[in-house]
Amino acid sequence: MSPAVSIVVAGGTPAELGRFAHALEGQTLPPSEIEVLTSAPGLSPAQGWNEAARRAGAPLLIFTRADFGPAPDFARSLLAIGRRSGDAVGIGRVARNAGRSALTRYAAELWEVDRLAPFAAERVPPLAAADSPLLVGRERFLGLSGFAPELEWGQEVDLALRLLAAGARLERTETAIGTRPAFHGNAELLARAESDGRGSALLYRHQSSSLPHLELGSYTAAGRRAVLLRNRLLALGVHPPLLASLTRLLPTATGDRWARFVVSYAFWRGVWRELTDRDARQRLQEPPVILMYHAIGDRSERPGRYVVPEERFAAQLRWLRRRGYRPVRLEEIFEHRRQFRLPPSRSVAITFDDGYEDNHRLALPHLRRAGMPATFFLVSARLGVANGWDQDGELAGRRLIEVEQAHELQAAGMELGGHTRHHPPLSEIDPGELDGEIAGCRADLTQALGGPVSSFAYPYGKTSPAARDAVERAGFLGAVCSRSGFNDPAVPEYALRRIEIRGTDSLADFAGAVRRGHRHRSGR
Repeated sequence: MSPAVSIVVAGGTPAELGRFAHALEGQTLPPSEIEVLTSAPGLSPAQGWNEAARRAGAPLLIFTRADFGPAPDFARSLLAIGRRSGDAVGIGRVARNAGRSALTRYAAELWEVDRLAPFAAERVPPLAAADSPLLVGRERFLGLSGFAPELEWGQEVDLALRLLAAGARLERTETAIGTRPAFHGNAELLARAESDGRGSALLYRHQSSSLPHLELGSYTAAGRRAVLLRNRLLALGVHPPLLASLTRLLPTATGDRWARFVVSYAFWRGVWRELTDRDARQRLQEPPVILMYHAIGDRSERPGRYVVPEERFAAQLRWLRRRGYRPVRLEEIFEHRRQFRLPPSRSVAITFDDGYEDNHRLALPHLRRAGMPATFFLVSARLGVANGWDQDGELAGRRLIEVEQAHELQAAGMELGGHTRHHPPLSEIDPGELDGEIAGCRADLTQALGGPVSSFAYPYGKTSPAARDAVERAGFLGAVCSRSGFNDPAVPEYALRRIEIRGTDSLADFAGAVRRGHRHRSGR
């Protein structure tokens, strides 16, 4: 009887391999269904896995490392994923035993959670494959030529990305199926974090499409204060163990937060040691910001949340210029993302929702004078009429631009995008109406403007997985929502973040929001 699964173990000392074999004796899967293969001596993990996989007799392979301690349901849990779907690639959750220091306890309890937090929750992130047991069909694996032996780190992540590109689907076990030993001390943990950082930079160099799936693509996710401190310490070249030594001097709660910062800092120090180009570093540190406007008011109109006075808008453009921000069209940001390149540092995209007539009459002259492009999102079935979706409030009944004015915006170098046909909240309407509102909007604008539009904005900033899928299906290259923040590469291209600019903002409010990536916590 042929085995159901071949477990391929890479590396390890004789003692580790002995412990692994002993642990397998307690598997809930019958021994007749398991084949265990170890790699030949002297090979790297990738070389060992590849060599052993060619000898495997089972249709499904599980790749792991010898320091992994399998739980009794290890093989059964991964095999269940492979049997449910031929397109599935199984990733096993792994628990890390806790150490004695604040840093090693953090590594056991929260390190993986923090590393995966920047990625969309509805899909299993490829980074989850790092150092985790991986189940894949043998034929599929060999068809992709296996692991990349030239990589020093992230072999599992690289393979997961290539499997995704080939049509596979990642699925993760619901619970941990084994453990890895605790770090012996802070020095081992920090060396590992630094090695991961260097390996991430090397993996990006090897496969540029990995960028949005790596911790490398989420520089600003730690928050503004942590990022500013990290920037200064990286510039000074401070060694992580020196920072770790401060942990014992801090109260427990503060020490736990500091442990998180120190481990993350070690990762980025590893990135910096490999990524020596100053411009590339700045592009990571200062990702694009996208500003969200609605209407522009003349001197006769009072400022409001959605109505920015013309003079304030002009002052904001001057501030951006003085501070060295680089104005770009939104489609330029999408183009960088499609090519897995980092946009220029301090890139800023200006966007207007709804397409009010005052955008053409009042905003356009100032944009021209400042030499800045902007993107205007149009409600395709309402061109030339008025805002009919707001029953009251400052935008109710406000005039929208006509097709001729839209052409003039294009002629002036501005970008036009879609904002649905009738401005419904996409997360609340019947799913069957999504394509009509989204694809119908793109078709309307393509006909009216003489060419397709590439950008989309969700009405009210409200989105959902179904709405994002419909936007991608309609042919838009990306979309923006109303969640604030910087746009690191890890931010999904169909949910890019924007900073809302209000008419009641002072110039200091505006400057602070652009620097922070979000408004004041009070939401004023």
